[in-house]
Amino acid sequence: MEIKHASSFMLGNMRYVAKLFVWTLISVLIIVGVAAAIFIPAGNSLEFKDEIVAEITAIKDNVWSFLKNDQGIYDMLVGAEESLLSILGLLASHAGAMAGFIIAAVFLYGLYLFLSGMSYYPTAFIVNELMSSNTRYGFAVAMVKNIKSACKFSFCRMLLSLPIDIGIIAILAGVGFGLMKLIGFFALPILLVLGVCMFTLRSMLYSGWLPRLIHHPEERCYAAFSRSLVSVKNNFGSLFKAFSLIFFVAYCCVFTLTVPTFGVINVLIPSMYYVLLRSVEMIGFYKTNNMSFYVDARTVINTVEYGYRKDNQEGEVDEYSDINY
Repeated sequence: MEIKHASSFMLGNMRYVAKLFVWTLISVLIIVGVAAAIFIPAGNSLEFKDEIVAEITAIKDNVWSFLKNDQGIYDMLVGAEESLLSILGLLASHAGAMAGFIIAAVFLYGLYLFLSGMSYYPTAFIVNELMSSNTRYGFAVAMVKNIKSACKFSFCRMLLSLPIDIGIIAILAGVGFGLMKLIGFFALPILLVLGVCMFTLRSMLYSGWLPRLIHHPEERCYAAFSRSLVSVKNNFGSLFKAFSLIFFVAYCCVFTLTVPTFGVINVLIPSMYYVLLRSVEMIGFYKTNNMSFYVDARTVINTVEYGYRKDNQEGEVDEYSDINY
């Protein structure tokens, strides 16, 4: 149910995908600007900046060689891995530079989580209005109307997500480097499956949070999060299948299209699966609470199982009411 109707919501409301694309692009540009303001002055002061520039140039040359069909994707990945390891080795040999790099990277990732997360609450609000009454809100209107709740939720979610995401990235990076040395290119499918499972479980942890906040605005942010876990547990199987399929398709698209699209796909894909994720979360909430919802102006989905629907039960009573015993 979740993935089917969530896909219908996304395909029927592509204008929201376009608005989220603009929001995500703005967030990325802000992060790039802040990163440039941090790393360029810091990089110019490093004694070994020439070696780092040489490795970055090597990565760029590898990508261009792949685009010109001078080498395959495996050779490009191997070359990029060697250059990245060289950069990390240079930084590791200078403890101060390494510590500064890690702190700056964590700060930038946290800032990105907050900026991109500000779109989550308005998107969930839009999806809920469509499902409950088939009412359409513009993205800008929904953002202004819920700006306080959006900022509060995004900040609270960022505080939870930051350590979890750092742990997941560290695990994937460690496993990836280890497997690349052992089995080379064949490590990529293993990493894809592992990444999909880990990020699916992470998303499921939050999947009842926004619906709970929207339907119970009187609750505090973290109180709503803890109380939402019950509904997630009751719908674990369906949510896992929906989220894992979304992430699998998204990561495959990113992996295969990042280089040909010069990275644009990395902004477009999140804009699409943000709508899908918010829709799946809201559908799961409606389902576990036996609530009906609109798919479009003419279609209403009853989430109560057929045999437990009140009208069907009344029909059965009427059917046997005329029998004389």
